[in-house]
Amino acid sequence: MNFLDRMRQSRIPVDRSLIPDEPASPSREAEDQRSIPTPPAALKRFVVYRSDVSATELLTVYVDARHVGTAPYLTWFQDLCRAHSNVKVEQKSAEELEDLRQELAAREARPEEADQQTLNKAWRLFEDCAAIGATDMHLLIREQTAQVQVRVKGDLKVVENHSMYRDEGEALARAIYSGLSTVKDNAYKPLEFQNAQIKGAVFPGAGLSSIRIIRGPAYPVEDGGSFLIARLQGERTSSSRDGKNTGARPLSLRVPDIPADPIRLATMGFTARQMELIEEIIRLPYGITVVTGPTGSGKTTTLNEAMRYQAQLFPGAGKSPWRIPSSIPNLGDSIAGGRGCIPRPGCLDAPYGPGHHPDRGNPSGC
Repeated sequence: MNFLDRMRQSRIPVDRSLIPDEPASPSREAEDQRSIPTPPAALKRFVVYRSDVSATELLTVYVDARHVGTAPYLTWFQDLCRAHSNVKVEQKSAEELEDLRQELAAREARPEEADQQTLNKAWRLFEDCAAIGATDMHLLIREQTAQVQVRVKGDLKVVENHSMYRDEGEALARAIYSGLSTVKDNAYKPLEFQNAQIKGAVFPGAGLSSIRIIRGPAYPVEDGGSFLIARLQGERTSSSRDGKNTGARPLSLRVPDIPADPIRLATMGFTARQMELIEEIIRLPYGITVVTGPTGSGKTTTLNEAMRYQAQLFPGAGKSPWRIPSSIPNLGDSIAGGRGCIPRPGCLDAPYGPGHHPDRGNPSGC
């Protein structure tokens, strides 16, 4: 006989309202907030999951495929299934698992309200760009700050009322890629080049059929540099992109700053003939230039200096560098041995291969 039974049979006056007839059942809220069993130390680095999932929600567990059948995993998984009735397991490679871990950590570090505010900011930015007839939007993230640029009628302009700090720029890039994009990779990977697409239906009445996106790291990568470029595709029969959208907010535009520091191309070891070719390429109105070479040979530095020089010559007409895979069929060993960056504008003598010309020879690095 337990204490409560003795109290019920006692003749001592007792306020029986204070004695429950049956043990209290756990509340639904307590049931939903059951904690996820902590993986053993030997398994922690090989599993990734959201920690804020309730017992009634679907819990997706990403696990390193090499550890699915191990004893620590099987024991922990049994405990997990006892705590959650709706568990889904996805096997991933070690690289994919690390990307998911970084993405999940970044999401949990940002409050939901701030995420929604950034998402609204991204959505409104594209609406405003479409209203003025912009064809491109560039988000440039630097060591301390981030800058938004738009291309209108062929000229690149800085959007002054969208100046922000670096962390705000990173949050905006994530919101565009992870929040607005309808076609994208499974995870946002800061140090990789990624493509995405936003359907025009996301912006009803803006006159957009789609927005194509490329993002990735940018010079200087070691200081956190990155970029996101969005190409706005207009509807052929739409008259919405005429700059007369009454719901759009005005964008304060100005010409990009002209680099004031001296250009270092002449001190980087190029011959006089190579400098003439670089000057010629920089002044071409369109085309592509392929720069190849092994790691550490100066491809990115050369492109950066060439584009700074181009910005001095033609303010507002600068282009963005694009990185292509290191192995490209039918282009020879020169590209297979390194990564090729493609800036625009530039020149590619296609009939003779990258950098080859019957009258120019084969200049190094071009």
